[in-house]
Amino acid sequence: MYEDLRERSLERLREIGYDGYALGGLSVANRRKTWSASSTTWAAPAGGQAALPDGVGTPEDIVFAVQRGIDMFDCVMPTRNARHGLLFTGSGDLRIKNARFKADTGPLDPECGCYTCRHYSRAYLHHLQRSGEMLGARLNSIHNLHFYQDFTAACARRWSTGASPNGRRRSWPSAVNLRQRDRPRAV
Repeated sequence: MYEDLRERSLERLREIGYDGYALGGLSVANRRKTWSASSTTWAAPAGGQAALPDGVGTPEDIVFAVQRGIDMFDCVMPTRNARHGLLFTGSGDLRIKNARFKADTGPLDPECGCYTCRHYSRAYLHHLQRSGEMLGARLNSIHNLHFYQDFTAACARRWSTGASPNGRRRSWPSAVNLRQRDRPRAV
């Protein structure tokens, strides 16, 4: 991981005095390993400059980064996953293409207040995804973006009170589970 080169690069960039920094070099597939190998360069820049990580997108990633002082995120994960039928819910990831949702008349996430969850069933979303209808990708994107909005707002409320963002994903968005192995698998 060449930690010494990353440190030296960060020192030189700080000397220049940019208003903000992009933190790159993360492999999406091995981000946990990458983070642990470069934890010192994953701290927010001194002096209050903005820090934007590249390739950070899961809710666990966001919590991990915020704990290190990162304050901005830009990731395609919520909409890309939505287009492929992978949806984020408070009880775990959900693959709407799975056959078990073919006749499921319940809402996507009963605890979500987004337009998609208030107006469409899992069965209809399953049908749209299986048939390749663009409406499915749009409705799924609306849901995932709403989930992320609720999630980050709840995390901000917790952090503003000094509360630690931990707990089981079942209780999201009020608490966040940082350990990947405890995260519910997509069903």
